[in-house]
Amino acid sequence: MNLGLITSYIIAGMLMLAIVTMNINLSTSSSELTVTQIQKQHVQTVTDMLTYDIPKIGFAQNGKVTAYEVSPGVNYEMIEVAEDEKLVFNSDIDNDGDIDEITWELTDTKVYDSDPSKNQNVKVLIRSQNGVDTEIRSGVKKFTINYYDEYGETKANRMSTPITDPLVRANIKQIDVELIIESKEKIRYSVNSDGRYVASAWEKRFTPRNLQD
Repeated sequence: MNLGLITSYIIAGMLMLAIVTMNINLSTSSSELTVTQIQKQHVQTVTDMLTYDIPKIGFAQNGKVTAYEVSPGVNYEMIEVAEDEKLVFNSDIDNDGDIDEITWELTDTKVYDSDPSKNQNVKVLIRSQNGVDTEIRSGVKKFTINYYDEYGETKANRMSTPITDPLVRANIKQIDVELIIESKEKIRYSVNSDGRYVASAWEKRFTPRNLQD
């Protein structure tokens, strides 16, 4: 066979391979960008709810929920449950004069339990108001709550959880929430790649006014 013809075949093959590789990379980049935008929307939805709720811990129209009696001689606690994946607090959250019990909890329920091809690391996050649950199934991989009894403490000095003693819970001054949301499917960067889930992270430390002295 003519050497020039062989050389042209080789060059043509290399060009085709380069074009295919470029198309795969462009497709992957486009998919990752789309998934990232979706993740950001999911994060925004959850964080909007958190930033509405958490600052209102202990809020009541007369100042603090501790002024309200559950029964004669028994007052509400501002924070009833303080765990690393669960927070229960009392607040007149909708400012209607009634005290509401608000719960945020990361459950053990997998979002895609019925479909093993989807991300098995993400779980259902629940926001509950007076026992009425709102399930957040947007791919929450991590929902961690840290509590501090001093302003500006480092994460290494966070309070040990669960905080079961009501007197200790009454000393909580700041609450830090860590959130990671992952995509339901992996993005593959090559034919032989296992791919990875696209993740979006968010963290915020709150200083609810009614928890301050």
